Amino acid sequence: MSHHSAHTPITYISLSYIFISYPTLYTLLISILMLQSTSIYAVFSFEKITTLLKKTPTSTQVKQYKYNASQIQTIKLKNISGNIKIRTHRSQQTIFINATKQTTNAIYNATYTQKQTSEPFTVNSYIKDNTLFIQPILPITDSKETIDYHLIVPANTTLFLETNKGSIHTKDTDGMITLTTKHGNIMCTNTHNSLIATIHQKGSINIELASKPIHATTNKGSICIYDAKDSIYALTQAGKIKVHSLSLPENGYLDLKADNGSIYLYLSQETEAFLHAITLQGTITSELPVTIDARTTLLNEDVWHKIKQEVKGSFAQQNSLYPNNQENKQKKQDPSSSKSIAIANPISKSITLKNNKGDIKIIDSAHF
Repeated sequence: MSHHSAHTPITYISLSYIFISYPTLYTLLISILMLQSTSIYAVFSFEKITTLLKKTPTSTQVKQYKYNASQIQTIKLKNISGNIKIRTHRSQQTIFINATKQTTNAIYNATYTQKQTSEPFTVNSYIKDNTLFIQPILPITDSKETIDYHLIVPANTTLFLETNKGSIHTKDTDGMITLTTKHGNIMCTNTHNSLIATIHQKGSINIELASKPIHATTNKGSICIYDAKDSIYALTQAGKIKVHSLSLPENGYLDLKADNGSIYLYLSQETEAFLHAITLQGTITSELPVTIDARTTLLNEDVWHKIKQEVKGSFAQQNSLYPNNQENKQKKQDPSSSKSIAIANPISKSITLKNNKGDIKIIDSAHF
């Protein structure tokens, strides 16, 4: 009797005529590891397995455009899928556009077969009413195709940038900017005008050196704002909010809301503003002294618990006054003289911090 009859037959697998997807490959690898046949191990060598895991190649096309920006005040760029990057210059009235299309190639027969591009892509751009409109001339239907835009524009240009799936990055902008992406991150550095940043699904927002008001919202992701000098509205459904506020103008505000995530606010000791902080499942702490609004209440366990989760008061210097006090809104007469005494201006700034689940921490910016 042959000794081979008691063992598993040797099965030879040809890799030249099969297509193996990553999920199928994963299942196959697990199955191989569970088999006891050394013959299978020998035929399906580790070298051939690693060949299937190599990075999928891409084909790339690049288009470059140049415009005289003397009559262009606004740029509206609507991308289908891909990243958008903006850099600015102040030396000349010229707009440079670099559009890069990338197509991911398919894998057949366990080898790489590059897809041939039938037609080169073009960018549809035109000027109307001092506005430059930019978008791909044909919609991208293949999920493996993306177009990345890199623009160099005059610093004072107003920007409306939108992409369906991709990140947006701007730097050194003087004009107003509105940024929107469905799925991707938004990063802005050194903005000198109002900024609106919106992520409809998933992605984080990071803003540094902002001199003017910010409106930032994301559905799922964190919002981090550093060295801000004006009002901020920030909202995230799932993620943390971290804000470092250098100063607030008169009638300025900080309105930070996180449905599911903690809020970290860095303030200077000179901050003067009304504070309303509330969390449903968390704790409120502050490294800066807070003057709590006067109220009459019982001192029981429920009250102490509520104080940890809702605070109404103010960050104020000793000479700051509440605007609710009508007497302090006007100059007060000195009864011994006809001269009036100047009363400090009432606080006109507000800070609102709200979340459902997570802590709220107010931190001395000296520790930043």
